[in-house]
Amino acid sequence: VKASDQWARDWHLSPDGTRVVFLAGQPTDDRIASRAFVAELVEGAEPQPLSDLSEALDAGEHFNPIWQPDGQRIAVGRTPGDGPSAAALVSLAGGELAEATPGPDQGFDVPAGWSPAGNYLAVRSFEGSSAVQAGGEQLVIIELGKGRQTVGDNGKPEFIGWLASDSQ
Repeated sequence: VKASDQWARDWHLSPDGTRVVFLAGQPTDDRIASRAFVAELVEGAEPQPLSDLSEALDAGEHFNPIWQPDGQRIAVGRTPGDGPSAAALVSLAGGELAEATPGPDQGFDVPAGWSPAGNYLAVRSFEGSSAVQAGGEQLVIIELGKGRQTVGDNGKPEFIGWLASDSQ
């Protein structure tokens, strides 16, 4: 797969091993922006911008796109627009853009890893408004639709993975 004429990074293989999601540089009016793409792992496949699946994802920078364990959605971080920005949940079937809620009170969330059953999403939550002005960072576990829990209170906790069950 030819990913981009620019740089490409943050590669994540789909759970079934047939696709890859990644970030690539995409020219905009005034700079090269980080944007999420997905590609089939077949000869000659052209990467598809995730924004083709949901136009609401089109603006801003994207961060660390990762597959939900069932392979049906991709979580991707976004820079905040007019307010805080929860990680976007992009369905491969298209349609409305969902969010990993509850989102942050300020700043933006960057996906770090899904729990095995896809009920929890670990995120790196930043207080700032952009990658350049990210501000403070915390590791947060989101129970989708229910609540957020900060992990640790000192230093900079690093997400390394989940246990086999969906326990925290």
